[in-house]
Amino acid sequence: MAEAAPSVQKGLQGVVVGNSVLSLVDGENGKLMYAGYKIEDLAENALYEEIVYLLFNNRLPNAAELEALRANLAAQAVLPAEIIEAMHRTPKDTPGMTVMRTMTSMLAHFDADAEDMSSDAVMRKSMRVIGQMVTMCAAWIRISQGLAPVAPAPEFNLAENFVYMITDNKTLDRAAVDAVNVYQVLLAEHGMNASTFASRVITATGADYYSAIVGAIGALKGPSHGGANAEAMKMFLEIGDASNVVPWFDKHIKTGERRIMGIGHR
Repeated sequence: MAEAAPSVQKGLQGVVVGNSVLSLVDGENGKLMYAGYKIEDLAENALYEEIVYLLFNNRLPNAAELEALRANLAAQAVLPAEIIEAMHRTPKDTPGMTVMRTMTSMLAHFDADAEDMSSDAVMRKSMRVIGQMVTMCAAWIRISQGLAPVAPAPEFNLAENFVYMITDNKTLDRAAVDAVNVYQVLLAEHGMNASTFASRVITATGADYYSAIVGAIGALKGPSHGGANAEAMKMFLEIGDASNVVPWFDKHIKTGERRIMGIGHR
């Protein structure tokens, strides 16, 4: 009697790979929580730095702790001159995520803690990378437009610095700052998403911190993950005026030709 073919589980959907107290992601019921806090409350009331502290410490900071973290992140946000030089040498039409991936890998060459995987060293690297990512992104926006990059200001928080480094104007557009801050808060922690999973696989091999972060950026770039943001923006630009929404929807979504990126785009 022939043996039945073994059942093969395809993909990882529904497979539990670990537990977390940091976040609850419940897409079916529209719930996202960080360390017991509703995302709606955090998005409305918290600075991104408070979320960073919350995710590292499982509690929100007091005023002194928040200011210490803000000052530390601002101080760590400065990029090595070699990174700026490499960005100047990069073709200006290079996708932003490609630049972020490559330059993040380069950061390892200038970090004395790069090969140290102790808890203290990982914390130091995390603070540096959180700050430097903001500067790197803003620098590439300017460099890709033929403009000189702007160094971060020590008195600003990360959202303020991002707007400042793009505009080179310390009279900040508060609406822009608030939008950047809310965006950072909303994307800070999404459980075992694809990029987190990729970074944990890399970390499990004993590889260094920067290898894990670069791998995560590579996964994040994909249109079925973080790249959906860019695809959603392309969709908005394609639709243009509000009067085009229904005709565009009928042509592309009702026919099954395309999906609405950012909402069940997988």
